[in-house]
Amino acid sequence: MPKQELWDMIPGVSKSRADSWREYADAHPDADALAVQAYQAQLNPVGVDDGADQ
Repeated sequence: MPKQELWDMIPGVSKSRADSWREYADAHPDADALAVQAYQAQLNPVGVDDGADQ
């Protein structure tokens, strides 16, 4: 389960507060998420012609 889904279960935390935390997390990815994005970009570069359709 993603940790963001547990934020609603913290006693005393409102849904709107947990939602604002999720929005922040989406806008500010952690180092692991950035590493995954960089790795995926290397595997699937955009705009590179590999000549496969020739």
